[in-house]
Amino acid sequence: MSTNDEYLRLPRGFFDRDEEWVQFKRQVLSTHTTVGSSIGANLLELSPLGFRDTFTKASNNAGDKVFDFADKAGRQLFLACDSTPAVLRNYCNSNQQGKATRVGFVAPLFRYRDGPTRHFSQIGYAAINEALPTNAVDFSLLQLVGAMTNLCKKSNLTIQVFINDFKALRTMLNDGGISNEEMPDFLHSLQFSTLEQRADLLKERISNPHVLPDLLDVLTLQRLGQAPYQHIHEMALAIKRYTGADVIIDTTNLHSVETVSGYAVRFLTQDGIHLGDGGQYNNFGQAFDSRIQTLRSVATGVEAISQNIPIPSLPSPENKIMVLNLGASDHFVTQALQHLGEKGFSVVYGGIPANLAKAIKKVASEGYTHLTILGDTEEKSSEIYVKELSQRITQTMGLPSQKP
Repeated sequence: MSTNDEYLRLPRGFFDRDEEWVQFKRQVLSTHTTVGSSIGANLLELSPLGFRDTFTKASNNAGDKVFDFADKAGRQLFLACDSTPAVLRNYCNSNQQGKATRVGFVAPLFRYRDGPTRHFSQIGYAAINEALPTNAVDFSLLQLVGAMTNLCKKSNLTIQVFINDFKALRTMLNDGGISNEEMPDFLHSLQFSTLEQRADLLKERISNPHVLPDLLDVLTLQRLGQAPYQHIHEMALAIKRYTGADVIIDTTNLHSVETVSGYAVRFLTQDGIHLGDGGQYNNFGQAFDSRIQTLRSVATGVEAISQNIPIPSLPSPENKIMVLNLGASDHFVTQALQHLGEKGFSVVYGGIPANLAKAIKKVASEGYTHLTILGDTEEKSSEIYVKELSQRITQTMGLPSQKP
């Protein structure tokens, strides 16, 4: 039900952006492109709209967080809620041979949620169908993590990298008696439980008494002496050496455990604010399409970056000129506006002032650097007089002769 003023409002979580924001976003995207190029990633801007099946094919965890509707043909559409399915859709349509590919993506996303932002611009890097790692260090993922830390560094953000190994966790849960069929629901329960609840859940469900103490150590106390987790130390050390960032092994945080199949990474500010995440999504990719065998991806958001650094104010224009008219013809005014623009001025036409003295005073108070007044004298001489307001210097400009 609409209200009388609804036409003046935006839905919750949506915003118009001012010039400073637009300039900031352009700067971040420019940095994103440069960093992506350094690891061989081609830039890709994804569609904000897609079919429902794209976003539910591999993992139907969209739930009630989506903006969904039917088109006139009755087909179910989603405003894009996740970048990963969209990246894979694009890959399958454009790379039929299944070749290894890297992309730096820009994804306008929409999520129906309680947070302050329901529309945001996600940016990140993905490596598709690159070879599986032959040892503890996944060098493809390492480069993507390096790109993300580099992007943040160039945006004046120092970040920490947190790492987990969900393949090791699944191995231990299998050994503890959790079948592959039970695994998704059990992981979901673990992810959304407190450490105390998690301990009770493990004691209730783990049937192998030899595995239970190790799982309690990993998931509640973060002690890592277990064989399945032996590789995580080498990967963490490689990330630290490659990026120079602080790297923390955190096996208690299960963010994205339902979709990440191996190493999981999270990016946090030094104050502990979440900036983004990623990891190995091989199972997700294979479930999406048989042409996808391996998938690594990392992502953050323009908004996430902006919320953690001050957006620089735009400098005042050095040549912002107000043009006032005291009786010049339309042709002469048009000619003057065009000429001033060609000379590099930021030109604003102020019309015919009712009170010239007040108009001049207002111009000086509104950030203009220059002023010109067009009248019969200027038109007859084909010259305009441009006054620099701070120094009170007047420059004469001749206009090229043009017939009306």
